[in-house]
Amino acid sequence: MSKPKYIIPATVKEVQIENDISNYFGYISAKNNKYYRLICTDELKTGSDKVFNSTKGFLLYLQFKASEGLKSIKDYPTSSRKNRSKLEDIREYRDKQKFNDNPTLYFKLRERSKKLSLDYQHNILLKHANQANSQAIYVANLELNKDLYNQKLMHSASSINNPFYWMRHPRIPFHELNYELSMVPFLKEHVSIVPTEKVINAKHYYSYSELGANIVFHSPTIINREISNLGDYLRKLLENLYDRQLELATIDQLSQNLRNNEIEIIDRETQRSGLEYLVEYGKLLNQKYKIKQFIIFDERGRNSR
Repeated sequence: MSKPKYIIPATVKEVQIENDISNYFGYISAKNNKYYRLICTDELKTGSDKVFNSTKGFLLYLQFKASEGLKSIKDYPTSSRKNRSKLEDIREYRDKQKFNDNPTLYFKLRERSKKLSLDYQHNILLKHANQANSQAIYVANLELNKDLYNQKLMHSASSINNPFYWMRHPRIPFHELNYELSMVPFLKEHVSIVPTEKVINAKHYYSYSELGANIVFHSPTIINREISNLGDYLRKLLENLYDRQLELATIDQLSQNLRNNEIEIIDRETQRSGLEYLVEYGKLLNQKYKIKQFIIFDERGRNSR
């Protein structure tokens, strides 16, 4: 079935976004930087608990989404049919709000897997958001063309656009280094959205501009009028960790928090070490809900010993 003519198809796929961002995080998180490392928990080696015993961290959950585009109603008028698509409502709403984006970008919430999932992916992501030791966000591409998307990635894969590389420098203040995160081209090409409300079905969409601004949850509810890209989000997150506005916790504390939550991902009574539980939790979370678990390690304490 062909898509409506007002939809602008994208050549960037969800799996590519997940792989590219995960690999980029691994690339920029140098082992000997003196502030923070950002890595997927799949990469942590179980059995090395002693290495992480006194290391503190913060969990970050990412759900990757592939954006598609919608033409403005000025270029392609909306239909007057009663049973028209919700995408038509999105186009009309954004026009009435005078957002003037052309195209509008959007993604739909994921349906629940009846075989693997006990709840909607959105609700699981929401349960990990705004917690004492964790945050959760949607991450979606702002560039629809795969070739242009890849160019931004290649341009960012150099030391001059690598803020974590410069964090190894002993004399440059953290906040000056951290500002560079918001300037990385590849990170700027992704919108970041913190989920805000529980759903009872997956018939909802997020829409936003090409800059990652005027974010709307349809509803419709305006979530954020300001630009919210991944670079800015990470900069603010690390800044809050550095200034102690967010709380870091040990591996054992993080795993215990997951055991105490209400999300049935893994048997809570299983006899695993804190690190083993954390790694297994992340793997099963990705398997059941396609949500990726990352950890931000605080390297300051380790480097001072």
